[in-house]
Amino acid sequence: MEARKSLAYIGLTLFGVFQMDASEASDVNYTGPLLTPGAAILPRGMVNIEPYLVNSSSRYYYDNEGNKRRQSRTAQWQTLVPISVGITERFGMQATLGETHHMAQGQHSDGMRFNDSSLRAQFLLLRPGGNGLRPALSVGATHRFPTGRYDRLDNNPLNGSGNGLHGDRVDVLMQQSVPMPNGRPLRWRGRVAYDFNPGAVDIRSQSVYGTAAGFRGRADLSHAWSASASAEYSIDAYWVLAIDLAYQRASTTRVYGSMPVAGQTVAVDRPGTIGHNVSIAPAVEYSFNEKLGIVAGVHMSVAGRNSDAFVAPQAAVNMVF
Repeated sequence: MEARKSLAYIGLTLFGVFQMDASEASDVNYTGPLLTPGAAILPRGMVNIEPYLVNSSSRYYYDNEGNKRRQSRTAQWQTLVPISVGITERFGMQATLGETHHMAQGQHSDGMRFNDSSLRAQFLLLRPGGNGLRPALSVGATHRFPTGRYDRLDNNPLNGSGNGLHGDRVDVLMQQSVPMPNGRPLRWRGRVAYDFNPGAVDIRSQSVYGTAAGFRGRADLSHAWSASASAEYSIDAYWVLAIDLAYQRASTTRVYGSMPVAGQTVAVDRPGTIGHNVSIAPAVEYSFNEKLGIVAGVHMSVAGRNSDAFVAPQAAVNMVF
C-alpha cells in the first residue's frame, strides 16, 4: 500500500502537466504521453483541462533481491484532474485534484476518497530553436497539500488516500520535435525530478503506513528521485503513437512508536529500505482538432526492488480553452 501511495503522488505531479503543445508548428496536435510532462508553456491566457481515469492493480511485488513474489491483490480506481493555465509566455501554473477508490481482499473504501492535491509552477528557460536543433528547457516546482486522509482509519483501513505531509518537488524538463526521414515529426521529452524529504508525521491507530488499531507513533518519510523519457511518433494529423520509460528510486517509510498487546505496551520500530521501480507506458493519442484530443494506454512495471509490480490501464480527455 505504501508503494501505491508513492505512485499515486507521482501520478498527481506527472499527469498534472500533460498539455497540448500549441507552440510546435506542424499539423500534429499532440495530447502528450502518459508519464513524461512537457517543457513547453501554454500561451498566455490559455487553459488546459485533462481529466484522467486510471485503474491500477497489483498481484506481485519485487523483493529485496529484485525477484517477483506473489501477494494479495490490491486495486484502485483513480480520477485525476489537472487544470493548467498560461500566465505569461514563459510562466505557467497548474492545480491538480483527484479521488481514489481502493479495493483489497474483497473489501473496498467507502466511495471515492480525496487524494493529496498539488500546485505547480513552471518556467521556460530556453525556447526551442527555430531550426529544430535546440530543445526547449524548463524548470518546475510542485507543492503537495495533505488533503487525503491517512490515519485513524479504524472503521475502514482502505479509506486512506494521502500521506499526511506537505511535500515539495523540483524538476528539469526538456523536449524537442525532429523530422523523420518520411517527413513526419517525432517528439521526444525528458525529465528528472527530486522530492525533498518531507519529514515525519504523527500516526494514530490504523493508517496507510500499515499500522494497526491502538498504534501511536510516527512515520518518517524520505527523499526520492525519478526520471522519465518519452517518444511520440506522428502517423498523420490525427494519430500519434507514444511510449514512456520511467525510473523511480526512494526509501520505504520508517514507522516507529508503540501499541497495546495483551494488556502491555509494546515498542514498534519498522525500518525503511531502499527501493526502486522501472516501468514503461505505451499509448495511443488521437486528436479531433487542436482543442480536443484523447490518450489511452497502459502504465506497467517491468523490474524493481522493494516495490510493487503493477499494471495501470488509463485514459484521458485533453481539452484546451
